Amino acid sequence: NDSRSARPAPVKKNDNFEYLSFDQYNSEFQADMGLVYIVEESSDRRTWSSISSPQDTTDLGGGMERVVYRTTNQTSAGTTQFIRVRVKSK
Repeated sequence: NDSRSARPAPVKKNDNFEYLSFDQYNSEFQADMGLVYIVEESSDRRTWSSISSPQDTTDLGGGMERVVYRTTNQTSAGTTQFIRVRVKSK
């Protein structure tokens, strides 16, 4: 589904972390479909490092869940952080 509501979206919490929320297949369906979700963070959009686990997970039913990932460190004044999700098939 490519509708705007299904795309990854930023979450604002005013705590100087960057958050990203998106809907994904739960682990059982991911294994069946051969999908891997990779969430990464960067301060320069050149070098990316993985974020291993979501900050929050909500079961949506039907094999889907909504996850929220957070950057590892807070964004300090005058700096920027980026967060992205990639989906790969095995």
